[in-house]
Amino acid sequence: MEQWGINSGNTTITFPLGFATTCFGVLGTNQSNQEIRYNIACYSISKTSFYMYRDSGNTNFWFAIGR
Repeated sequence: MEQWGINSGNTTITFPLGFATTCFGVLGTNQSNQEIRYNIACYSISKTSFYMYRDSGNTNFWFAIGR
């Protein structure tokens, strides 16, 4: 199963649908159109949620895969 969304803050994100067995991983990327690099980290990943940290004020996208 694949899920994705948009985040605009350092926060715990709840998946729209919980994964039945496990979440294999979450990828985060920033929305900036400029050649600026920001750090993004996704951790505390569970079947129902994860925490996303970013050191920028930009909106970020996330993508999760699991089953």
